Amino acid sequence: MKYKKLISVAMITYNQEEYVGQALNSILMQRGKFDLEIIVGDDASTDTTPDIIRKYQQQYPNIIKPILRDKNVGVTNNFCDVLKHCTGEYIAQLEGDDYWTDKYKLEKQRRFLDKNVDYVCVAHDYKMIDADGQLYSHRTVAGEYTKKHFMLGKLPGHTATLLFRNFFKDGKDDYNIIKEASASIGDRTIIVLLLLHGKIYSLKEVMSVYRVFSSKEAWSSKLGKKSWELNPYYDELKYYINLTNYAKQKWKTHISAFCNKSYCVYSAAKRYSLTKEYRDKVIKQQTWSMYDEGRILLFLCCIYLFLRDAKNGEYKLNG
Repeated sequence: MKYKKLISVAMITYNQEEYVGQALNSILMQRGKFDLEIIVGDDASTDTTPDIIRKYQQQYPNIIKPILRDKNVGVTNNFCDVLKHCTGEYIAQLEGDDYWTDKYKLEKQRRFLDKNVDYVCVAHDYKMIDADGQLYSHRTVAGEYTKKHFMLGKLPGHTATLLFRNFFKDGKDDYNIIKEASASIGDRTIIVLLLLHGKIYSLKEVMSVYRVFSSKEAWSSKLGKKSWELNPYYDELKYYINLTNYAKQKWKTHISAFCNKSYCVYSAAKRYSLTKEYRDKVIKQQTWSMYDEGRILLFLCCIYLFLRDAKNGEYKLNG
């Protein structure tokens, strides 16, 4: 039966032969009043992951649409390209080593978004699984997720929990924000974009599993040595600085005045402790005189609030 609603599932894979079958099966088991397409972007895996994807595509030719790359393009480019191929009204994300546990997950989320047009995204609780197969519960923000949660470093859910409206269809600069901000996927960048487009809600149901220790380490082999092994906050700090730099470049004539507002700096970001060595390595020649030696206050709210206010016309953008 053909339904009016089409849900796109964006999946990226790299060397996940042990898990990708389970991930795909958890999508294919979904039931509800919607049609489904699965866009799988494999980033030139060196194991049998592409072969597994091909077999599934042969079984489900009208659902699974693989993008099998000959050369590695990196996590962010792979992810953005997959998003561009998503034609559904709604988009869900699932990495090749995570999986869903509730066959009505997408249907429950679809119903919520259909009934609540002012919400752009709905998430849910999830569990984590370690290398030994041990499951751990993980609570997310229950109910409405706001910019305050974002400023406090909280997320509405892991990427595998999200179902959001496909605002990437408009062809504007959302992809650029993702690419400029991070060398990895950047969950927080997606959340920023979602908050710009509407409200987010988190259901109090466990419907997916996030794999903590797995072939996710393979992603880092394409990004160089994992800097978080040297300092656990290095990449996260660099990510926010890059995102702030993007905003500065795009709206350089307005960002300074906005940054001077008192609500642009929040103490929640103080949890990012860095040694002087890594602070200097990330920041290089940038001037951060307001920060003390052991703590760096990140412009989390500056990123969100400025982009939000710019979108709402509170700041006139030149170019």
